Amino acid sequence: MKLNLAQKNDKKIFTIEIYQANGKLSSRSEYELKDKNIEKNEIKKLYELEKLGKIDYSSKIIEQYYENGNLKSRLTDIHTKENGKLINEECGE
Repeated sequence: MKLNLAQKNDKKIFTIEIYQANGKLSSRSEYELKDKNIEKNEIKKLYELEKLGKIDYSSKIIEQYYENGNLKSRLTDIHTKENGKLINEECGE
């Protein structure tokens, strides 16, 4: 597993990447955080809060997989969470 926090276009993006035993990427989740004051040194705390469902975010859940030896990606879900409650959920392709 790999955790990352980056700044993109004035947005804080928290990324969780899960790898297969052979080292290939199996899934990637990106969370656009509503709290822009979170810093890189808080990444483990942020991951724990995410597991507990205690952070607010607009989330893009991205599934990555291999097909005929090529890495493919697709948007699977978009969630919006405020005050610990899911307020919007859309399914992608």
